[in-house]
Amino acid sequence: MIIYRESVNSYERTSKLKLYLTLLAMTVILFACIAAGFIILPYKIPFEALLVVLIAFLFIAITRKRIIAYYYSLIDQNVIFEKAYRGKEIILFDILLKDVIMFKGFDPEKKASLEIDSRNFHNFSSKNDFEKKYILVFVKSGERHMIVFTPSKQLIDCMKAELQNTKLLIK
Repeated sequence: MIIYRESVNSYERTSKLKLYLTLLAMTVILFACIAAGFIILPYKIPFEALLVVLIAFLFIAITRKRIIAYYYSLIDQNVIFEKAYRGKEIILFDILLKDVIMFKGFDPEKKASLEIDSRNFHNFSSKNDFEKKYILVFVKSGERHMIVFTPSKQLIDCMKAELQNTKLLIK
């Protein structure tokens, strides 16, 4: 039974500065290629083909990041993090609520005290708004993992209620 599910589009997660810097870099590369095209006149047709391929590659690289959506789901006794891309949904994490050690607001100063290995740290939030970030610490295969994400108020309430129903402490 699905208790709650929400979608987070990647463009909501991407900072505007990164987007503007990428577009600026694309523009500089485009003008550099056009200027080089005027210099290399005898090889103009192969160069224009290379320019088209380069522009197509950059367009795909930028739009690829922008058409990904993430889903946070609370189904029965599981918290599921999924990624959707090109119509395919890939489960990134399927966490049993009984494996959850901690679910609370994110505090950057206390992150180091949790002793989480960097390969077990997963950040699904690029926003710098620390008041809206939450951490979910859980145990999988004997190792602690931490997920930082920005859930909605409704998902927070549902998760707290389910965690209390499973008699886990919310620290």
